Amino acid sequence: MPHRSPSPLRSRSVLLVCALVAGNALVRGGVDLPAIAASALLAAAALFLAARPGHRSQRHPEPAPDGDGSVTVPLLVAGAALLTLAVALQLVPLPLGVLRAVSRESALLLERSLGGAGVLGWARPLSLDPGATALELAKVATWTAVAAAVAIVASDRRRRDALLAALALAGPAVVAAALGAYLFGAQPLLEPRFPFVNPNHLAGFLQLAAWPALGFALRARGPARVGWLVAFVFSAAGVFLSLSRGGIGAFVVGAGLFVALWARAGRRERVASEGAPAPAVAPRGWRELLRAGPRAVTRALLHRSGAVLPVAISVAVGLAAFLAFDRIVAEMRTVSEATTTEVKLELWPSALQVIRDHPLLGIGRGAFANVFPAYKWEPVLATFTHVENEWLQLPVDLGLVLGPLAIGLFAWAWLAAARRAEISRPLIGALAGAGALVAHNLFDFSLEISGVAIPFGVVMAIAARDMPAIRVPRLAVRAGAGVALALAALGVTLHALHPPEADAERVVAAETPDDAIARAREVLPWHPADWVVPAAVGTKLSAVFRCDEAEPWLARATERNPTASAPHRGAAQCYAFRGRAALAKREYRLAFILGDPDALKEAHAFFPEPGALLDVAPDTPDGLLAAAALLRDDWEEAREAYRRGWEGFRDVRALGGLAAVTLDLGDADGALALARALEAAAPLLPSGFVLAARALDAEGDEEAAIQELQGAAARFPGRVEVLAPLGQHQLRARRFSQARATFEQILARDASTTLTRSLLVGQALEGQQRYGEALRVLADARDAAPDSPRPLEAIARVSVEAGRYDEAIEALELAAHKPGVPAGAYAERIDALKTARARQAVTAAPEEGASGGR
Repeated sequence: MPHRSPSPLRSRSVLLVCALVAGNALVRGGVDLPAIAASALLAAAALFLAARPGHRSQRHPEPAPDGDGSVTVPLLVAGAALLTLAVALQLVPLPLGVLRAVSRESALLLERSLGGAGVLGWARPLSLDPGATALELAKVATWTAVAAAVAIVASDRRRRDALLAALALAGPAVVAAALGAYLFGAQPLLEPRFPFVNPNHLAGFLQLAAWPALGFALRARGPARVGWLVAFVFSAAGVFLSLSRGGIGAFVVGAGLFVALWARAGRRERVASEGAPAPAVAPRGWRELLRAGPRAVTRALLHRSGAVLPVAISVAVGLAAFLAFDRIVAEMRTVSEATTTEVKLELWPSALQVIRDHPLLGIGRGAFANVFPAYKWEPVLATFTHVENEWLQLPVDLGLVLGPLAIGLFAWAWLAAARRAEISRPLIGALAGAGALVAHNLFDFSLEISGVAIPFGVVMAIAARDMPAIRVPRLAVRAGAGVALALAALGVTLHALHPPEADAERVVAAETPDDAIARAREVLPWHPADWVVPAAVGTKLSAVFRCDEAEPWLARATERNPTASAPHRGAAQCYAFRGRAALAKREYRLAFILGDPDALKEAHAFFPEPGALLDVAPDTPDGLLAAAALLRDDWEEAREAYRRGWEGFRDVRALGGLAAVTLDLGDADGALALARALEAAAPLLPSGFVLAARALDAEGDEEAAIQELQGAAARFPGRVEVLAPLGQHQLRARRFSQARATFEQILARDASTTLTRSLLVGQALEGQQRYGEALRVLADARDAAPDSPRPLEAIARVSVEAGRYDEAIEALELAAHKPGVPAGAYAERIDALKTARARQAVTAAPEEGASGGR
């Protein structure tokens, strides 16, 4: 009987899946809408081709249950299809009575959010953010189609190997892309943002890619083994260079899983080989190999599997350490103390509260970003789109039935493959990578993006071959490919029409309150849990004092995000307008505490009477310092704010402000005593010494002030806060060379300090009447700070001293167009310079005539 090759249609399906794995990884992790749409099309095509009947092969026959009329599909794929259907049903409008029965908390939220805006209607989707859920539907439909296609084509060993090889090779391709961007100066070597936007997601993908490569290396011999080892080393080193703490920790988990699975498979192979004839020559031990020389060792590495694992991991870790040992160690030391770790852990109790309120069917895939702010405990300004724990994310999105079911199906598939009597080395690596990724997703959400979810689905679909399966007609599978494509197209279209952030921006950008209300009524049905939309409408209404209309919007915004500052500031405006001063001050105080730095400034405008701002400001160091800064024109009140900050909280910033304002009030002795106290309280800060010098100047003891600054300069070398006033003293004493030397000691730590240093050096050269050198220094400062008018003002001043009025006028005309310069700021000076230039020309003309007559 003639041999026929495996189905070419299924081979094309394998190629499409390989393209999905590599393409999404290389295109920003597949997070963009065009990538999601293209992935849906390719996934549907792969599934359609996989379901087409193919030719039988004597060498690679299809499994017996798969006739021309049906295929076997593992329960994992059936479960994924069920989850896709569940996400689709989250977008189907349900009568409000049904909604109250299945999710009471969701129904209450919709009634408060949409009912108050007059857009509730009689039926609403279960999802609390249908616009976001639509995109998740497109992604889930795509991932399910990929898993189904892989489950069908994975019946052939060569196709399984091709899929795992594509994943293993995609790892070094991604690392090469990241290194290429680094070499072209587009990104740093560590924590790269390309090709994956998030370094944690990069680490997650490389977990999946690295370990299958090591599996292929264990199975291969000779030069092929070297190639696979290089692929593993590149991918593994990339995990470390991502500086993802969770990724590095998960790499250790992956190594442990790989060793355990490999050892288990080795034991089974030894048991199966018992009774076989012993080899003619026993293998030499490592001591004998080392004595035999480097060629024997190299041959052992190329042909002995036992030598590969420790060498490969050691080389990968060694390469990463060579490139960035200090940064990697420093990053890992922050695991227990990093604020990001604390914030992620604080999300978990909030997620459990969300599950408690929406236990049966969840909040809807993708709705977490807008639902979570109502459960925040702290006024964190960061936006969390996910729980950053996939074990909690699925129950939050889908409820306590489907969420744990999905987790259980994946765990079942993994364990079924791990318990196989015969398991290939590449599959051992794939299972180790999948296990490491799942461990990583205790603190990450990389499984929510296609660049990681698709290769994970490929691995799990291959692993699911050992699960119970069901027979599905090929026609039904091909129809399923069409349904998946249709659902993905619907999801992409709906999301493109109603993206959450863009819809909120539409309302925020409205020019009038009425326009904002109209836009809010358009977008709220798609994002009923969003707090930004009602906050935007409420603040626009409160800004024009339409307070009766504003209050319901502001109340809903506060309910949806109690830690947002904008609704409180809007409420404060309305209370102030209605004369309810106590309530207005309370709301301004809350707005400042919750992160609005301008709330106190606005409150000061409403309540300018003495003592009012101190009633508004929270009794905290930051609140008192902010109030003192606004009260600098009222030195007595500012001193009171600083006094409370120092005496109540021992805040050295308040002590410095207290010393400064005491000096402004004319109490030089009191200021000097406070400055000495600041020197003792904060000996590592130069501010106490500088304030002491100012106080000594005020007492008329200039020599003591200079000595104070000179001592500070020796103690704090290069600090502009010390050297600038010291050099100014020298300028006033007409010691220009000494002043220049002092200014040149300033260390330019940033652009602002560099500019100040150049301006001061130019001033010293001007005092020496070295105008040409001064202009050259100032020209460099102008070029280094193109948006600042200060170098141009200095150039104009020096040019006038040098009698070069044209250059002075040109400099001020350029300064007039710099950002932040008020219109006409230099008009009088320019007119005066033009007059001086004309007078200079008139004066110069007779002199030239007299010279010509002689």
